[in-house]
Amino acid sequence: MSGHKYKNKLIGLTGGAGSGKSTVAKVFQRHGACVIDADSLGHGLLKGKSSCFAKVIKTFGPDILSAKKTIDRDRLGDLVFSDPAKMRRLNRIVHPVLLEEIRKRIKTCRVKYPGRPVVIDAALIMQWGLDKKLDLLVMVDSHKKLRLSRMQARGISRNKALRIMTSQMPVRRIREKAGLIISNNGTIGQLKKSAARACKDILRQNIR
Repeated sequence: MSGHKYKNKLIGLTGGAGSGKSTVAKVFQRHGACVIDADSLGHGLLKGKSSCFAKVIKTFGPDILSAKKTIDRDRLGDLVFSDPAKMRRLNRIVHPVLLEEIRKRIKTCRVKYPGRPVVIDAALIMQWGLDKKLDLLVMVDSHKKLRLSRMQARGISRNKALRIMTSQMPVRRIREKAGLIISNNGTIGQLKKSAARACKDILRQNIR
């Protein structure tokens, strides 16, 4: 992916749930990066027009549907985060389609915005093996207690938040691979300043 004729750096932006990754992605976008939001793309694949929609319902049954016959992501999440086998079944349906969509978005960004860094914002970058194709892996790192409290502030129960954390790759393994770590153990203002500095550094390297 990184050997394209345009000189866009391919950046992976990752971190555990509640780390503040989405905030950093928004800062990167404001500073000129072309951001691909894997989470948002994944949500789109659970909607009616997607090829994944019928397969997910067939696999997990009608109980995951809302009154409007849409997939209720909270119900689906409760199922898969409490059962690793079900999580694997969901991933086998959604991830191949999602990765193909990410590849298309990378090409589009490179053509539309030559010279700008292309940022893949995704929690599962290493699980997908995308870290091997990146110019740089950026990790947003935060203490577990802080991540937990942020998730609970978003209305996620403590038990569900812990199950989500357990389902993800251990943060120490991501730290080992990351070329740049943005710490988020302070205020949101401090995080935004750190993210802006990091993005400016990446942009300067990109121009050279």
